[in-house]
Amino acid sequence: MVTYAETPHGYGDETFALFEHVNRATTYAWRVVHGLSFLVGGTTFIVGTVLYFYPQMENVYLYSGILYIIGSLGFLLVDLLEFFTYTDDRGLRINIALSMSGSAAYVIGSYGFLPSVYESNKNLGPWGFIIGSALIFASQSWKVARIVRGEADQGRGEAVAPLVGRRFGFRLRSCAKTGLGVEANAAVGGLMFFIGTVMYVARVPEGAYFTSIILLWLLGSLFFTTGSLFLNYRHFAMKLCR
Repeated sequence: MVTYAETPHGYGDETFALFEHVNRATTYAWRVVHGLSFLVGGTTFIVGTVLYFYPQMENVYLYSGILYIIGSLGFLLVDLLEFFTYTDDRGLRINIALSMSGSAAYVIGSYGFLPSVYESNKNLGPWGFIIGSALIFASQSWKVARIVRGEADQGRGEAVAPLVGRRFGFRLRSCAKTGLGVEANAAVGGLMFFIGTVMYVARVPEGAYFTSIILLWLLGSLFFTTGSLFLNYRHFAMKLCR
């Protein structure tokens, strides 16, 4: 989820044309679809994960798999919108492509967890999520680094709120702080799913051990959803990316 389009200030003068292009491209309808897709992705992951706590319910794994497919498609739509909008910065586009690959792996992994598919191939689902989570964590961490580096390069001491006290010698503006809210939460979400799914393949998921895996997946889903709330706040309260 890209959050650099609020203003050219803080990211270097050479990117001014990029932000002008983005401001024209990101219409209100674009922001609605972009923000809603991310929110749907996070919330369907939450519900799909909670269903794992009710294995006695009929077709519960089918319903969970379907919800995960819907959520993964929501994440993928966010990345596709960004990939075909943010076209003037090669590095940024590579960053988005990395996230898009992770979301596509989530779609495949979610499909792999459908009961009929899982019975014939027990590796597709877990490894789709392991690979996807690794790609998403790497992509979102890169975006976090871009935001912090951009703020540091722009001019130290100009922003309105400190990053971490005064240790780093510069301050983050509110637009960058909410940008970090989007990207950092998505990064942690990917990390939680990576850890949880590695645990899933490491040994038989049962009992308290499986419960700990589900809780990690639930945490990841909550972090994804929190990131989506930051994004929608930026779109509709702060009027960024317009």
